[in-house]
This record gives sequence, C-alpha cells and structure tokens, in this order.
Amino acid sequence: MKIGMITDAPMHNLALMKLSTYHKSLGDSVELINKDKIRSFDKVYGSYIFTWNRNKALELKQVYGDKAIISGTGVDVTDKLPKHVEMLKPDYSLFDLDYGVGFTRRGCINKCSFCVVPKKEIWKEDTAIKDIINPLSNRVYILDNNFSNDPNFELKVKEFNNRNLIVSLQSGVDVRTMTCEKARLLSTINHEKQLHIAWDNYNHKKSVLKGIDYLLNYFKPSKLMCYVLIGFNSTREEDFLRIDELRRLKIDPYVMMYRDPYDPNYKFDRMDMHFKNWVNGHAYKSVPFEEFDRAINEIKKRQQLSLF
Repeated sequence: MKIGMITDAPMHNLALMKLSTYHKSLGDSVELINKDKIRSFDKVYGSYIFTWNRNKALELKQVYGDKAIISGTGVDVTDKLPKHVEMLKPDYSLFDLDYGVGFTRRGCINKCSFCVVPKKEIWKEDTAIKDIINPLSNRVYILDNNFSNDPNFELKVKEFNNRNLIVSLQSGVDVRTMTCEKARLLSTINHEKQLHIAWDNYNHKKSVLKGIDYLLNYFKPSKLMCYVLIGFNSTREEDFLRIDELRRLKIDPYVMMYRDPYDPNYKFDRMDMHFKNWVNGHAYKSVPFEEFDRAINEIKKRQQLSLF
C-alpha cells in the first residue's frame, strides 16, 4: 500500500512517525504529502495539532474521501493511537530528524482551564528514555507537559546525564513548585536551548517569583525564557506588570495568546495580537507600547522607499 501523511506541526509529529513505523513494518511505502501537490494514495493520515487548521483537515477529507483518517488535538482531543501502534518507536526518517523526540510521562498534575492536556491525557509514565534516543545523535526533545513534577524527575535527570544527552524540554518546567534542589538538578542537564518556564496568571506572582529565585541560583537570566499567557483571565495592566517584572529580572518573555481549543472560529483581540508582536519581536526593549504603531508604520515606509 501507498501511505500519505500530512500535518500542521512545524517540526515533527510523533503520532505520524509511529504510524510510519507500523506501516513500513507491513511493507507499505510511506511519504509526507506536500500540501500543494495532491497525489494518489491508498490511505492518507492527517494529524492537525492546531484548532484553527480544522478546516484544512475537512478539506483533506473532501479530497481523499474514505481513504483519509483525520485526527490530532486540533480535531479531536480524545482520539488516541491504537495500543499496538503507540508502543512502537518513531520513524525519524519521515521528517528527516537528527534528534530523538517523545514523552517520558504523559499528562499533567495541574488542571488549568485554558489547557486541553487534562482532558487529553492521564498522568502516567510513557516511554523509556532509551527508546526516545535517535541513533543519529545524542540530542532529545522531551515533550512532557510537566517534567519537573514527575515522581521520577531526579532519576530521569540522572539518566539524561549518564547517557550524555543534550536535552530540550519543549514544554518547560513548573516554576510554581520549584525548589532549590529541583533547580540544582535542572542545572546539571546539558540544555540545548533556554529552559522554559511559564507565568500564566498574574495572581501566581508570589510562587512564580519564588521559583524563579531558586532557578537564578543556578541559571543565568539569559538561560531562562518565560511564556506569558494573555487573553485569558488577565487585564492589560496585569500583562504589562508581568512583562515589566521579567524585564527587571532580565528574563526573556514570550507571549502566548489564548485561543479557545474547541472553537476553530475563535477571534483574537486585535490589541492582544499587537501586544504579542511588541513583546515577541523584542520591540518592548526600545519602543514604548503606545508608540509601537507609529514605529511599525515608519519601518514599513522605509521598506517601501527602499524598493525605488
């Protein structure tokens, strides 16, 4: 059989990689579909992780009909791979990856109302670290949603280090439950990128800043990046206060805009989008928010003039 696969994930898709391993074990050929080129396949898998791409999933179903199997968090948060597929190692060649990727533990102990994880997964052990490693390198991308609260956190940190792995914790750590010992252990990991933390609610200020204080005993501020959720139970004043506090600590903020995970037609607030661009584009370091519009317009004018 000829199997086609497509996703809206920017780097990799674990479900598709495991499905690829399964189909290749049956002797099937597997390839990623170029979204601009419709080709003939015996079966097509579409895995969409973003709600706003749900319409693309429906379009794929229209093109391939009954041959298409459409799922992913953006389509159905309750859908799961069959157990005999879930247990397989991912096919890293599907995305031509030179790093390993996977969950050592699924789920999260928190029940944040803006997040789909508690509805999607239960809090349980998933894949052994040895089974995540890509034979091509010692780099691993760990997808765990709450790594620092894992009951086996210390053992896993030690295993990362014993295996000389370069680690990227994709979803970060829960800074609100940080301790001095957890911070020390995290500092022993060979991190590929900045360590990610989050400040989702301004009212968590006390626990967030206490956790950051623990981390700063072992990490330089430039080695930390903080996700800041806006558009969900926060005022603009609270958004500014969080950014100002992170600036004071010399920690990079990264704004995440809330979007209803069950409404593909959810509309962003224009000012939220503006605030996100101001922060994530690092304009906040040099341009007051009130002057951001004018600064952007000036840049656009200069770009237009440079064309002539």
